[in-house]
Amino acid sequence: MLEEPRRYFTVDEVNALLPQVIDCFHVLVQVRLQILQIQAELSRYGADGPDVDFENVAPLMRGRVRSLLTTLDLMIGAFRQQAETLEVVGCQIKGMDPPLADWYAMHEGEEILLCWKYGETQITHWHDLYGGYTARRPIAELTEAQTGLPTDAEK
Repeated sequence: MLEEPRRYFTVDEVNALLPQVIDCFHVLVQVRLQILQIQAELSRYGADGPDVDFENVAPLMRGRVRSLLTTLDLMIGAFRQQAETLEVVGCQIKGMDPPLADWYAMHEGEEILLCWKYGETQITHWHDLYGGYTARRPIAELTEAQTGLPTDAEK
């Protein structure tokens, strides 16, 4: 299968996407919390892991465990659906604790990543491809003359 060419975003383009991204991340955060709660409950019943051996589950708890496994499958599906929605708009989920996302951009002919953290309402940081969240730098450091990150009004 051929890979699609990498898309590069401007700060304005990502900022325009952020309302949809924020909505998706709100769902991801809630679904992840539900998944973690279900997994913790399954663990208490001795039913953690991908293949549950119902012989090791107390007979009175087997119905509850089956119900939890069904709900877990639904929650994992909902999580994947939201993640795919984000991928379609060029968003790379970089973490969920805390929730982080990146988009490719160009700076002085080099690839960089525009960086977003859950709770932020606009793109305010970037980092190089290998720096990650701890190497975030303010967007204000980048100027139009240096970055190739024109605002939509300047195009």
